[in-house]
Amino acid sequence: MDGMRALLLVAALAVASIVTPIHAQTDKPSFIVFLADDLGFNDVGFQGNTDVETPRLDALAAESVSFDNFYVHPTCAPTRASLLTGKFFLRTGVWGVHGTRDFMGLEEKTFADVLGKEGYKTGIYGKWHSGTTDGYLAWDRGFQEGCTTHLYDYLDSKVICNRKLEFTKGWTTKNIADWSIDFIKKNADEPFVLYVPFMAPHLGVTVPLAEYDWQAPRSYILKYRKKGQSEPVARLHALINFMDFQIGRILDAVDKAKISESTVVMFMSDNGADAQERFTDEEWKKRNAGLNGSKGKIDENAIRSPLLIRYPGTFKPAVVGDPVVEVEDIFPTMMDMAGVNVTDVDGTSLVPLLENPKLEDKFWTERYIYRTVPAPWWTVSGDQMVLLPNKGLDKTGLRFGWSGGWAVRQGNFKYTNQGGKESLWDIVNDPSETKKYEDEELKGRLRESMENWWNEIVADPRSFTVPIFILGRSGSSKVPAMGAVDKTTDFVTRTHIVQGDYAHPGSFLEYRVNVEKEGKYKVKARRKAKGSWNGIAKFTIDCGKGKEASLESGMNQGAWVKDVMFGDIDLPFTGENCTMLFRITQGFGTINLYWFFFEREGAKEEVADFDDESVELPGAAESTEDAKPAAPPAKSATTNAQARRRKRLRARRRAARLAKAEAAAEETKKKTDNWEEDTEKEESKKPVLEKKVVEKEEENENEEKKPSKKSRTVERSLRKPAEDGEIASAEEDEETEASVQTSSRIKTKTSKKEAVVDDDEEDSVASSLNEEGEKKSEDEELSKKVG
Repeated sequence: MDGMRALLLVAALAVASIVTPIHAQTDKPSFIVFLADDLGFNDVGFQGNTDVETPRLDALAAESVSFDNFYVHPTCAPTRASLLTGKFFLRTGVWGVHGTRDFMGLEEKTFADVLGKEGYKTGIYGKWHSGTTDGYLAWDRGFQEGCTTHLYDYLDSKVICNRKLEFTKGWTTKNIADWSIDFIKKNADEPFVLYVPFMAPHLGVTVPLAEYDWQAPRSYILKYRKKGQSEPVARLHALINFMDFQIGRILDAVDKAKISESTVVMFMSDNGADAQERFTDEEWKKRNAGLNGSKGKIDENAIRSPLLIRYPGTFKPAVVGDPVVEVEDIFPTMMDMAGVNVTDVDGTSLVPLLENPKLEDKFWTERYIYRTVPAPWWTVSGDQMVLLPNKGLDKTGLRFGWSGGWAVRQGNFKYTNQGGKESLWDIVNDPSETKKYEDEELKGRLRESMENWWNEIVADPRSFTVPIFILGRSGSSKVPAMGAVDKTTDFVTRTHIVQGDYAHPGSFLEYRVNVEKEGKYKVKARRKAKGSWNGIAKFTIDCGKGKEASLESGMNQGAWVKDVMFGDIDLPFTGENCTMLFRITQGFGTINLYWFFFEREGAKEEVADFDDESVELPGAAESTEDAKPAAPPAKSATTNAQARRRKRLRARRRAARLAKAEAAAEETKKKTDNWEEDTEKEESKKPVLEKKVVEKEEENENEEKKPSKKSRTVERSLRKPAEDGEIASAEEDEETEASVQTSSRIKTKTSKKEAVVDDDEEDSVASSLNEEGEKKSEDEELSKKVG
């Protein structure tokens, strides 16, 4: 690792220009912030990894100030909150990654908010994961334009671009780069902030097969298979390599716009490496260069990330070794470079270290860096995470050392507490955390510091809060069912739903809402999982001072109902921090809820989201306001028979589509697993085919006719796949991969979808594959004759 960095640094210093003090500049720089997802500390070439190719990031590292001790948080949403605000994530309202615990408080300001008011153009292209309802979307947090992606669709995805839902074709990683390049071209003449949070290399969740977890163009995957890498390793490296190529395209756009000297480029990951179960012990150890732990923990491999900061002509390329820095430092660093004063941040500007990487200052060696596993009160139940009853906003049970994990780093040493098990580590001499360091006095001092800090966090009114949801800002507002501030214990909050296995009269869910516009709202609920429940529920919205409205309606949640209609509620008032109560008044059974939707009558404002597509499924029942029976009215025998026939027909169609998709995926899988064997078989057939072509050729010459269509077709199958042929082969490979990906998602398609690959990318892949191609003079001669 050190040798690789030394070579890169020497090369860069040879052409480095004189550094201009940051405060002496008059023009404000533009910013490009790259954020990878689940990229390990050692998953890139400039860290010494020779198994994966990242030439563009390696070149960026050679031109940047890089940091050896840069800490992020154990999971994605907490890191993103700290990056965007400069605060420890628990001070922003974020305290998890699911169940609305990833929503930043409405009062928080991002770097896009602040710099946008300073005249910057702001854009985001990629993964958001900081809130999914009105007030919490990227457009509400200072980003003037952009596209946010659906998690984690790497191919043929749906995105929200500038508040509109759109469907894209091709690779999402490439689309993110395309959008970013267009943004740069459009805004090159003025300062801008471009936030590019890639989804890569996070696992793709749309395909259940482990071998397809990492999704990238097939040509990239084949390259790493040829290196002898296992399927998980080859796919992981292919996706990282593909992301690296797209980052290079964005950087090339900066160069073409001639704004490299005035653009600050940053690169980092949101947390450490993930998916340890996909690898053998040897592969996992090699991937992480001996660092301990994985995503979601407080070990080094979970919270340490690469950090590159490039500002040509201002900061010389260098390596910052000893000082420990953190993701909270990025926000104040950007503000310092832009000449903006900020307060109420936990981070510190890195400009002094960027100007003098060898700076000796006690602040950097004695500062405390705190880390904790978000939401240690999540427990595992089956394959879902279950939130323990929170008793409203009571935080008295959140005592230090109760569960989860805590860590504090100061200088060379790191104290950890995992469920009450304390350890002290010398990180400089033992980065793998394999041998405990014995110093009781030091351990006690770090423990005391950590405990005092934790108590301050718990006392902060912004920590461990539940979001306030907004009604009326757009035409269709929504409230996540799992975002309850309080509830009865028979409701269990899972990652994305609220499940009530024994819902009965008196069971309730309570939420906090702001009513921004008065009017009549149509209320409906969306379910996420199977189950059925019949009964009556009551909605009450109370904003105090007599501002109260309610709706009581019969409810039928049949086994195949997706949207359940409740009726209309009239809100002739507005208000903040109101209480919304959903209470069961009659009925008993299993109820699963995903969202509550509030569609305002006559509204013109609309906001697109990934859940706004209403899907009508058989068995849906719509109740009226005055419906009181515990079960919906009985239908006629004819209607019931028709419904049963429709249900059976749809079931058969679903089964047929599933069988067809699985068969296609299995067939492609066989071809993928045996591609080398298939190639050898095709090569063995060539002599026979060549003989047939020659015989046909002689026959045509005797008859003085042009070669037949069949001969030309056979001949083309024998031509040596030179550069153009290799590119065509790569396109076919990617088309095959696209078929596997979409088939695995059980989608019915009437035609193949072509995975588009950039021309430069094709040339790169073709060049790599041609290195191992065999030249056959006989084929060339035969081609000349037939051609």
